[in-house]
Amino acid sequence: PSLMIVVPTQENVILRFSRSPAEKVGMGITAITFLGLGVWTYRRRKDRELVDA
Repeated sequence: PSLMIVVPTQENVILRFSRSPAEKVGMGITAITFLGLGVWTYRRRKDRELVDA
């Protein structure tokens, strides 16, 4: 999928790359997931410190 062949049919061609709405939503979900994982890890370590103390 990373390989793309473009055969121009005119002399001047403009090729634009941009993120689709689905890709933006996916990146947002990924960011929220990583943030949630970080918060979960922090709380888990904090709870262990309280139990061990």
